Amino acid sequence: AIGGVLQDYDSDKLFPALGFGGRLLDGTISFNFCLNGQPNPTCAGIDGVIHAYTQAIRVIGLAGPTNFTPLIRYFMDLTRRTPLTPHTQFYNVLLILTDGAITDMDQTKEAIVEASMLPMSIIIVGVGTSAAAFKAMDALDADNERLTTQSGKKAVRDIVQFVPFAKFVNVPPERLAAHLLKEVPDNVVEYLNTICKIKPRPSY
Repeated sequence: AIGGVLQDYDSDKLFPALGFGGRLLDGTISFNFCLNGQPNPTCAGIDGVIHAYTQAIRVIGLAGPTNFTPLIRYFMDLTRRTPLTPHTQFYNVLLILTDGAITDMDQTKEAIVEASMLPMSIIIVGVGTSAAAFKAMDALDADNERLTTQSGKKAVRDIVQFVPFAKFVNVPPERLAAHLLKEVPDNVVEYLNTICKIKPRPSY
């Protein structure tokens, strides 16, 4: 449901899909690998992403720890590649599905604080029922106060939304999508108004 909603806001319907915490065929553990097994992680549509995941899970083993930083920084680099101008407006959303407790919290905070200056948001879905494993995620979803690094640097915007999937198991998937995406419109407007100072372009 989430991917289906996001897909409608993408003009070319091409999505980079990456995995993290995977044991590759050569035995190494990667926190940033292409799900489709190709040098370019782009998949055609949400169906392409699901197909790539289905194929990858057959040959790539699951492995810890759960490190978000390499994935977030890859997405940051991807976002920086396209200059934002009044005529080429865009906004990226990184969707992370995870079933484990984050193990690189300090580095992840550093990356998110840096990413708060970029045209992007991060949506995290916790898959599983372990409340303890996802407790740290609430710290990243800084609704009440700006996310702050160990060195005291604060995010200029709140760009993270976290939801434990277990809370939405018995409700229509549209409610999960609506809850996860509810902050994105404000994220976009806040970025355009306060950081890049570009007037939003009409969608028509």
